[in-house]
Amino acid sequence: MYVALPLLLSCSGDNVDPRITLCQRLTLALTNGPVEAAWGEPVVRYRRPEYAAVSVTYESAGRTLAGTCYYAYEITEETAMDLANPLLAYATLPYEMTLNGEPVAQDVLGKAVGEQQLKLLRR
Repeated sequence: MYVALPLLLSCSGDNVDPRITLCQRLTLALTNGPVEAAWGEPVVRYRRPEYAAVSVTYESAGRTLAGTCYYAYEITEETAMDLANPLLAYATLPYEMTLNGEPVAQDVLGKAVGEQQLKLLRR
């Protein structure tokens, strides 16, 4: 069963879950998007306990571009923190991704994830 929940967090604030930020960065990198993008409201769907799917969208040159990152369920026992923020129960790196509904090849995704991790380390 899927449960879709819009996240009520600002995409420019510090309270954004890192899975959302990473999915946005991957979507921009893999679509050669602009450095700054006007993001739509992210949506998280849960297929418990298998995965959480984070979907992000942005507009560029009159087109809407969308990315969905899939994060594996990663804990054996939920805590109160996991209930308050369900994304905490999922991996921080996606195991799969789609762009505009098309799957991203595993080698391409792996390379893009590695590049984003390096960018964060350089900050």
